[in-house]
Amino acid sequence: MSGSDLVVSKLAAGRLKETEFAAAMLELGLAERSTLLRRIARLDLEHEVHRVRSRLEVVLDDIRSARSSSKALPRK
Repeated sequence: MSGSDLVVSKLAAGRLKETEFAAAMLELGLAERSTLLRRIARLDLEHEVHRVRSRLEVVLDDIRSARSSSKALPRK
């Protein structure tokens, strides 16, 4: 199983610890959005594809928000 397959399975599980793992993999560059979207598209059920894709987008939005927040903090 590749790192991307692992991230997709974590997103499919949907538990908080699993989505945190997926976020860490993305932040560390061990998984890429484009690869994940290709893997997600291969899921068997259309509703599963939509659900997992939505979770990926939430994780990516959280990462972007966290990065924006850390840039906005004043430096000491």
